[in-house]
Amino acid sequence: MKSKPFYMSLIVLISTSAGIGLLSSTAELSSGQHFPKDSTFIDKIAFYSDRFGNREICLINADGTEFQRLTNNTAHDECPSFSPDGRKIAFSSNRDGNYEIYIMNSDGTDQQRLTYSPENDDHADWSPDGIKIAFSRYTDQSHSNIFVMNADGSNVQQITSNSDENMRPDWSPDGTRILFNTNKDGNYEIYLMNADGSNQQRLTNTTAFEIFPQLSHEGNQIIYARIVMNPFYGEVHLLNLDDSSDVALTQNSRSENPVWSSDGKQIAFQTSRDGNFEIYVMNADGSNQQRLTNHSSWDGWPSWGKIQTSTSIKDGYDEFPKDFQLHQNYPNPFNPSTKIKFIIPSVETSRQDVFTTMKVYDVLGNEITTLVNEEKPAGIYEVYFNYTDLPSGIYLYKLQANNNSLIKKMVLLK
Repeated sequence: MKSKPFYMSLIVLISTSAGIGLLSSTAELSSGQHFPKDSTFIDKIAFYSDRFGNREICLINADGTEFQRLTNNTAHDECPSFSPDGRKIAFSSNRDGNYEIYIMNSDGTDQQRLTYSPENDDHADWSPDGIKIAFSRYTDQSHSNIFVMNADGSNVQQITSNSDENMRPDWSPDGTRILFNTNKDGNYEIYLMNADGSNQQRLTNTTAFEIFPQLSHEGNQIIYARIVMNPFYGEVHLLNLDDSSDVALTQNSRSENPVWSSDGKQIAFQTSRDGNFEIYVMNADGSNQQRLTNHSSWDGWPSWGKIQTSTSIKDGYDEFPKDFQLHQNYPNPFNPSTKIKFIIPSVETSRQDVFTTMKVYDVLGNEITTLVNEEKPAGIYEVYFNYTDLPSGIYLYKLQANNNSLIKKMVLLK
């Protein structure tokens, strides 16, 4: 008996699926399934350090343990930025002459150059779906603009265009806006704009410098550094966008460059309160400030990521279910982005990686895009689907690994 064409399978799936629960805003597992323990994921902080004589990208656990050096060359590697899934780190390096944007795996392997410009590129930041990277491009020491490119380095586009300094882009959680610094009003202030550079709005207005902004995961708070020039000092601040309240989280220290933890409950930052810059962490309300690095050299520019360790994936078979799982996307309905979780099970008889694909289709079976297309070890994964050009409607996503395949539907509602 011949199998049905894929587009027929999609139509059957749509027509036979019950309407109840289609517009649910929560992602649920089917009966009998158990969400595996999160023990294969670990919070890490990437930063750069000059303890080796030049600046190199390093990695520690979020409690300060297990120091690792990720880059190793005679040039300067700076400004690390974790991808949303924790698998990649973008950074800037002058190993080829001027500063360019590079990416590497979170263990330091497979370092690849993305930008090729006679100017200097740095301050990379990933879009929440991991598809794009925003960065700053400097024409000289006092002029820079913000650019956006695909995560493979293609389709580079300039989105700001004045003659001042526009720098340190930070994507909003829904991927529609970008937070950034600019000195076009005289001193450095925080602005928010659409992801295409339009509708630029000023958020801060003081005589100090407001720099290094980052939005919370919910998009309603901003952490940043407020720098006063005379006398020179800086503190980490928390700005609530709901009521415009602004509080200092650090006191009497030069503290800057704050970043949110993966769960939003903590903040990592750099401070020179001990003489030289070190990495610290504190609760989101400023309490319980703890030093993570302790070296006579400079440690700074933290980026917080949650990564999946290869040894846990390969060897922790008891931590994973034996079932191949594809979860309902969340949120659903969505506009314009949504997250899809899936599980590649462990197989006791084999430790080989599994070639895995996930593709999105319309209701007629036309392929929209490929979200996953690579060998993957057993583990828990999340991918993002973000497509601003699609019309409202029902779409299907199909996960395939070896001889296993699962299909679910999702709703884009504009």
